[in-house]
Amino acid sequence: NSGSDSISSFKGLISSNVATEVGLISVTPKFTIQETGEQCKGVPTTFKLTVNKQEIASFTGYQSEYCGSESIIPAPTITGTKGGIFAVKSKNLAINAATGQLFPSSSKPGEYYVTYTTSGQCSRVDSAKVIIRPQLQATISGGDTICEGDLNAKIVFKGKNGLPPYVFTYKVNNVS
Repeated sequence: NSGSDSISSFKGLISSNVATEVGLISVTPKFTIQETGEQCKGVPTTFKLTVNKQEIASFTGYQSEYCGSESIIPAPTITGTKGGIFAVKSKNLAINAATGQLFPSSSKPGEYYVTYTTSGQCSRVDSAKVIIRPQLQATISGGDTICEGDLNAKIVFKGKNGLPPYVFTYKVNNVS
């Protein structure tokens, strides 16, 4: 005859400040003779169980939005388990996989979810949403030749790729 049983549920715990803890588990099979109630023991077997420390995937430092004209954003701070990898599903966001540093001016405008995944046996994932706004553009229209003292002369500035209201700064002959 043969049979099987299992340890229904247990929680592996690490009792010290180490990355892994190893325990030896000994299992002795038994069966009971129905007529006499006598228990017959089998040959014990031992196996090794390794419990790995739970990793923490956590980082801070990204803003929710960046201007598309910004060239380099400082890397986020990893507040959990170090040594993981930063990633984004789209190839349109320029990111350093090791540090999480973003490069908006080398990216396409859009909404992205950046993930940080720890790299050990018990890996975990944290994520942050980042929006890269399009680089603003301005157009100027109006008379490029006017008469001195003309109070009706008009030059019009229009913004594009942003959220109004727009604020424009300008210089005439390098003077604000």
